[in-house]
Amino acid sequence: QIQRAAQILKSELATPLTIKDLAKKVGTNATKLQEGFRVNFGTTVNNYLNKIRLEFARDQIMLGELNISEIAQHIGIVNKSYFTRLFKSTYHLNPKEFAKKVAKNHQIEKNL
Repeated sequence: QIQRAAQILKSELATPLTIKDLAKKVGTNATKLQEGFRVNFGTTVNNYLNKIRLEFARDQIMLGELNISEIAQHIGIVNKSYFTRLFKSTYHLNPKEFAKKVAKNHQIEKNL
């Protein structure tokens, strides 16, 4: 159930699901779902979701195909400043700074 819940979160990043709704989808209750995430992933459902959202965002920035607003929409975060705060708390750069660093590193690699 926990692995299935994690898979649902990964495949539906932009879909706002409550913990209660997610628990119902996998046939458990919210308390057991939270306990399962703590045991299996060492974190809460919401922290796990934010982690996979930010990993997706980081990967998309590195690909350079979407702008920051589009990336935020793809991961279900409509508030751009909230997305920026979350991203910076994890990667210690805001998304634009991260994108510039990636572009600079890519340019250095091209010149080698």
